Amino acid sequence: MDSPDHSRENVDPGLDGQVVRYPIPAVIPPVYTVGYHHADYLKRYKECLVRYPMYLTLKEVQKFQASPLDIVVCSQPRTGTTWLSSIITGILAEGDRSVYRDGVPMSTRWNFLCYCDPLQPEERWPVNLLRKMPPGRNIYTHLSYDALPSSLAQGGAKKVYIYRNPKDTVVATYYHLVHQPRVQFKGDLMDVVESFVNDSQAFGPYFLHLASYWKRRGQDPNIFICSFEDLKNDFKPTVARLAKYLGKNLSPEQIGVIHRETDFKAAQANPALNKIERHVEGIFDFNKHPFVRNGSIGQWKKEFTPAMNSKMDSWIERKMIEHPELRGMKFVYE
Repeated sequence: MDSPDHSRENVDPGLDGQVVRYPIPAVIPPVYTVGYHHADYLKRYKECLVRYPMYLTLKEVQKFQASPLDIVVCSQPRTGTTWLSSIITGILAEGDRSVYRDGVPMSTRWNFLCYCDPLQPEERWPVNLLRKMPPGRNIYTHLSYDALPSSLAQGGAKKVYIYRNPKDTVVATYYHLVHQPRVQFKGDLMDVVESFVNDSQAFGPYFLHLASYWKRRGQDPNIFICSFEDLKNDFKPTVARLAKYLGKNLSPEQIGVIHRETDFKAAQANPALNKIERHVEGIFDFNKHPFVRNGSIGQWKKEFTPAMNSKMDSWIERKMIEHPELRGMKFVYE
């Protein structure tokens, strides 16, 4: 296993193999007063480590009144949230490809429940915008099951939980931190590995978050669980099951449209799916790498050093023992 250099700038090539350079945003927002390495970057809320500035919204999030007509994508960061949201968008449109080509970005169709920007007035925070929308809202959250507002956990909203093998989640998290200038991450991949194995990553701990949903799959009828790897390896049967859960009986042709439109290369090239608006806003730096960066299984094999892999293996083995409710779960690593 190679030992890659993570000190260099991470500029990814475009689809044709050429490096893509994006215009520098006209206005770049100031960095957060509480960055990644600040003592107050994470706040524990009901066993979920919520990062700044999102913990500023928690009081309002807990007051949120969900409806049985709402759909909520639940996940940890960098596990397939945007991909799953775009798939559900296609399911609700019954495979109509125009929903991917009308120029409306996923960040408009789906509201991040606990997101906030300290520079914006509170009435523009997503949780407050959602209150003004009629039932049938599309929502996503990185909160663990126990940290969800009670109306969302128990009120009949359709929850869809996606998870990803922990090794690839670490790699994706590292690259996500690198291209967020406001977060001021100055570490390397080993720092992110350490944050996971020490149960101190944003919206973690990883296994506690996973177990909070997994153990309720037989108790809560309004929860559907799939993995990133399920969608990569068995897209059509997984989406067919998901569609049925959401009350849609799609044909193979309709699912095929969703598959083609949300495929990695298609999503990376589609401004409605690739979150280019966040680069324009100065939230992400696409000149480090795009938001839709890789999308494969097994990235860790190219990125991890032997020491990183050993740390991860020991941690995974220990946590699977500590969480017997996860017994029988198998991670797919390649």
